Formats: sequence, C-alpha cells, structure tokens
Amino acid sequence: MRELNIITEEDARRRAQRGGAVGGADATTPDDALTKLLKYIPAVATGTYLALQGFVLQLDDKDQKAIALAIITVVIAAGTYVWRQRRGVKRGIQRWLTVIAFLVWVFALGGPFAQIGDWWDEWMGSVALILAGFGLSVFNLPPIEDDS
Repeated sequence: MRELNIITEEDARRRAQRGGAVGGADATTPDDALTKLLKYIPAVATGTYLALQGFVLQLDDKDQKAIALAIITVVIAAGTYVWRQRRGVKRGIQRWLTVIAFLVWVFALGGPFAQIGDWWDEWMGSVALILAGFGLSVFNLPPIEDDS
C-alpha cells in the first residue's frame, strides 16, 4: 500500500532512528512540496467526480445539473475523508485538507457553482487552485503522533 501520510522532518527522523520501514513504508526522508501536494490530491475522488459529471452535464435543466452536482460533490467529499482514514492516513487534519483540496478542485472545474446564477467565472477556479496549491505545499503538519 502506498504511503499516503505526509512525512514531516520529525516523522522521518523518528523512522530513521527506528531503522526505516514503519508500517509498510520506508520513508526516512521528509516529503518535499510536490510530494506533499500529490498526497493531498484524492485521485479516486477526482476520477469518480469526472465520470459522474460527464453524465450530469448532459441534462438540459440547469437546476437539475446544480442539484445533482452538489449531491455528488458532498457524497464524494465525505467519502474521501472516510477512504483516507481507512487507507491509514493518521492525521485528521491531513484528511480534512484532502477534502478541502477536492472541493477546491470541484470549484475550479465549475461544478455546481457554475450552475447557480451567473457569478462563477473560470478565472476564479484558476486563482483558487493556485492559492490552494501554494497553501497546501507550505502548510506544516504536526508529526504523526502514533508512528508505529
């Protein structure tokens, strides 16, 4: 199983002191900004959303599109939290940040936001993605408390 926990400097130091592999992962170096960002991206959630969005966008009624996309977004966001927990992500804050990353990604695509009124524009999604990517890459998580 791929390590989904973000490895901080403290985590890496503790793992190195214990001889490396802990819980099936051999992560004795901290994750760099790109690796952290990739671990926040919920690939299963984004793929599922894209597949379902393809069906929903074929609807003629804009209100139906908005409701369907909102329901899909909420269900997948909740599922992302649970899935990451079951995959061994130990920090609750990391699981929540993954959910936020998914929601920002949906916002960037337009999702239900583009279907409600005329306020959403593509530039907003681009700005949100850039700011979220920056924020997630520089955010310092606390060390994993129970790294055994």
